Amino acid sequence: MLTKEEHFGKGLALYGQNKHEAVEAIQRAIEINPQEPMYHTSLSTVYRDMGRIPEAEEEMAISFQLQRG
Repeated sequence: MLTKEEHFGKGLALYGQNKHEAVEAIQRAIEINPQEPMYHTSLSTVYRDMGRIPEAEEEMAISFQLQRG
C-alpha cells in the first residue's frame, strides 16, 4: 500500500505521461490526507491542463481555504 506521499509523487511523475492516471493518483493522496493544500493545488493544475476548468477552480478554492486555516 502506498503512502499519501507516494501517491502524490506518482501523480506528479505521471503528469507528463498520462494525465488521467495522474488525477487518480493525486485523488488517492487527497483521500488519505484531504487537509494538504499542495495536493489540491497540484490536482487543480492537472485539471487546468486537461481543459477541465470548473474542476480546476474548485480544487484551487479548496487549496486556498486550507491555507487560510
